[in-house]
Amino acid sequence: MFRLKIERGGPKDKTYALPEGVTILGRSKTKADIQLGCPDVSRQHTRISVTGDQMTAENLSQYGTSIDTQPIKAPTPVEPGQRLQLGGHTVLIVEQIEAPDVPVDEFDLLSRADVELPRDILSRNISSPPDADTSSSPDSIRRADDVESFPGGGDGN
Repeated sequence: MFRLKIERGGPKDKTYALPEGVTILGRSKTKADIQLGCPDVSRQHTRISVTGDQMTAENLSQYGTSIDTQPIKAPTPVEPGQRLQLGGHTVLIVEQIEAPDVPVDEFDLLSRADVELPRDILSRNISSPPDADTSSSPDSIRRADDVESFPGGGDGN
């Protein structure tokens, strides 16, 4: 897995993960996957392609894309530690990161509303005092959507 970190031309040290497939870098809020707000960055400036542990960059702009100060004309391999320069000012450094241990499909499950939490978490009946023994009562098991609000202002109050 790769990521880009801004060195110059944007919020310094901001990082962007690069998923498998194609990522467009540019100024456009609708046609670029990663938005860079510098005036010398085109709406669609650079196409990044990631396949496994290989990454390539391709210039899409009249303002040019360089890898370690060398202008590129065609899809060009990029290695960790190299710098991409878009236009005259924006510089991003390429970093390789380890892939997460959990497959992406499992992350998607965590965001679903119908996912049940582990029994030990749900057995903490929020309407019972902290010292109440609710661990053996199945009635104390609640789904997140059964609870209207949480003590302590979780509902914005």
